[in-house]
Amino acid sequence: MAITTKAGLEFAILQLEIKASEQKKNLLVQLQQTSESLKPVNLIKSSIHDITSGPGLGNKVLNATLGLGAGLISKKLMIGPSTNILKKIAGTAFEVGVAGVVAKNAQQIKTGAAGLFKKLFTR
Repeated sequence: MAITTKAGLEFAILQLEIKASEQKKNLLVQLQQTSESLKPVNLIKSSIHDITSGPGLGNKVLNATLGLGAGLISKKLMIGPSTNILKKIAGTAFEVGVAGVVAKNAQQIKTGAAGLFKKLFTR
């Protein structure tokens, strides 16, 4: 569109100023959102959400972590601070067994724990 009059030029300038103002507002909103998403707390929250909600590797890592944690806790509860070598070997075998069972059944355990959590903390 060719501008041939002074009024046409003023109208085109006004349109460009409005467009520039809208783009500036959009850019500031995007900058605010980006700044918020790059805060360390939000990065951690996002990473945890991606791991726990996404299928595949993240879910497997979470299940394995739950299994290892349960195995370590069960070994500590069963053996404690023992110096007996046979108890340590038995504790390690128990730890590996518990870790395997928990890792294989992690989804059912998470579902049960969520149900228990709801029962305990909802009125």
